[in-house]
Amino acid sequence: YTMDDYASGVNYIVPHALWFDNRKENVFYPTELSYRNPRLSGGLKDYNTYVSRLNSMLQGGRHVADIGVLYPIDYLESVFVMDMQNNSEEQMEQANREGRLRCSPADADYQDLLGWFSYELRKDVTFLHPEVLDERCAVDQKSKVMGLKNKNNYEQYTTLIIPAMKVIRLSNLRKIMEFYKAGGLVVATGQLPWKGICQGEDGEVKELIRELFGVDPETGKALDAERRQGFTLKKNQLGGRACYSQIPDVRILREILNQSGLVYDVEFPQDIPGCSKGHLHYIHKKRTEGNLYFIANTTERKFESLPVTVRGSIVPYLWNPYTGYIEKADYKAGEKNGVKTTTVFLTIGEKKSLFITDFPS
Repeated sequence: YTMDDYASGVNYIVPHALWFDNRKENVFYPTELSYRNPRLSGGLKDYNTYVSRLNSMLQGGRHVADIGVLYPIDYLESVFVMDMQNNSEEQMEQANREGRLRCSPADADYQDLLGWFSYELRKDVTFLHPEVLDERCAVDQKSKVMGLKNKNNYEQYTTLIIPAMKVIRLSNLRKIMEFYKAGGLVVATGQLPWKGICQGEDGEVKELIRELFGVDPETGKALDAERRQGFTLKKNQLGGRACYSQIPDVRILREILNQSGLVYDVEFPQDIPGCSKGHLHYIHKKRTEGNLYFIANTTERKFESLPVTVRGSIVPYLWNPYTGYIEKADYKAGEKNGVKTTTVFLTIGEKKSLFITDFPS
C-alpha cells in the first residue's frame, strides 16, 4: 500500500508503466498509467491528489525517532563469501550450514526487530551505520541521550538496540558503553558480539560486553546480571539500563521498554485487536510550521476514538489527505513520569490514513 510506504519514510513517488509481456495471457493491465487506461481512469485522479498531499506534507523537515538500531553490516560482511561457485561441494555444504550462502547469516535478527518495532510495538526506529555511530553520534551526559549530529536531520536517541551479531567495531562498543554509563537504555538481542573487526580487538570486545550486560558474550549465560522474565538486566547509579534477551519476542521487548520508565515520542495502546491483516503505524516529522504525525491504517478494521499519545503539550488538528479538510481534534492533556503528553482520540477508517499536526494551516 502507498500509505504503508509513506509511513515507512517514502516521500516521493514516480508512477511508471507496468511490466510488459508480449504473451496475451500474461498481460493483466494495459501498460499505460493514465486516464486513457479504463482499468485505472476512475480512481487515478483521486490517487494522484492523495499522493500529492502526502508529498507536500512529508518532504522536508526532519525525522523524529527515540530508538537507534546499530546496523549489523560489519557482521553481515564478515560471514558472506563472494564467488562461492568456485568452491568444492564440501565447502559449499559447510558454507550453507554456517549461513554464508545467504545475504544474512541465520542468526541475524535485525529485519525481525524492524518488523516488531514498526508494526507490533509501533515505535519508529532509525538504523545507524557503524560509521555514522562513530563519526556523527555523540553522548549528551546531561540529557542522557545519544545525539545524531546531522545539520538538518538530527535526532536524539534514548534507546539503542544491538541486534544479533558476532562482530562489532570496538569504537562502536566503546561509545555504546559511554551511553549506558551516562544513563541510557541499551538493548541487545540474540547472539552477543564477541569479535572485533580488527586483529587483537576480540579480548576487549568480550570484556566490554561482560561489563555492559553482565553476560558471557559467547554463551549468553548470565554472570552478574539480574534475571528477569525473558531477559537480563544490568543497571547503574545514573539510571543506565542494559538489557539482553537471548530469544527475543514482541512481549519481551515491550516489557523492557515499559520497565525503562522512558516516555517515547508516540504511544499507541499496547494490545490492539484486528491488526492481523495489514498494519497500523506512523511517522513523525518536525517541520518549520511544527510537528506532523502521519498515521497509516492498512488493516481491515475501522478504529473509533483510538487513543494515540504524543510526547509534549500540543493543540492537535486532524488533516485529511483525501479531501484536504482540516479540523480540530478531540484530545486530552496529560503527564507520564513527569513528562507532559497529549492524547489524541482518532477515528480512522479501514485502509485509510490521516495527519495529526500542531498547526492549523
